[in-house]
Amino acid sequence: MGPLQRTGKWDGARTWGGDALTNCGASVPDAAIPGMRSLQANASAGSSFGDYQKLFQANAQTGVTFSAFTAEAFDSVFIAFLGAVAARSSDPTAISGKIAEITNPPGQDYTFLQLNDAIQALLAGQQIHFNGATGPLNFTPAGRVTATAYDVWQVAGDKSASIAQTVNFTP
Repeated sequence: MGPLQRTGKWDGARTWGGDALTNCGASVPDAAIPGMRSLQANASAGSSFGDYQKLFQANAQTGVTFSAFTAEAFDSVFIAFLGAVAARSSDPTAISGKIAEITNPPGQDYTFLQLNDAIQALLAGQQIHFNGATGPLNFTPAGRVTATAYDVWQVAGDKSASIAQTVNFTP
């Protein structure tokens, strides 16, 4: 962006970047362009995110800092497990065939805090809608998941960046 800046005609406030540019000025101050915005999926949109964060912090080793995106890995374990319960199988193909079914409506909503109830519902033949710490997952049959919230980051005049807005998305 240096050549654009040197023209004196480029306005950073009219520029958008991807999530790799979110708060890039923290590590490379010259990369922070005042006014520039970037978009990042919000991993903390789930109703159980706060409970996940508390659980993480209560069990983390000293010196291990919390990062919101660890919730994605956390959710993945529950999705695979509940898919296996729904499929009544440990076969990966059978499990993957149940992922969209357990992560989409209709069905009773469950989080990791209600794991036992979700298992009982599946064993009773009921449909569930697992909501991860990251939010409603809504996997497609092809295995794609969409974020339910996005953060718009904006660089300030002092080259610091912060979330200017969170946009909720309903697929």
